[in-house]
Amino acid sequence: MTLEDRFKSAVRRAYGAAGVRLQEHHADSLASVYANWAQGADEGVVARVERALAASLGVRA
Repeated sequence: MTLEDRFKSAVRRAYGAAGVRLQEHHADSLASVYANWAQGADEGVVARVERALAASLGVRA
């Protein structure tokens, strides 16, 4: 799974848990931004970004 695929999944999970349904191109766009930001980061940083995404929507990762 690529970093972008991982964030695409995280975006869908977080927004879905918050009761928000995103169009596919919006999920792709957000995932791309997160993946570019986290490129080269270690696993701990990537996991923290995933949790922060969920927390920003008021849900748990």
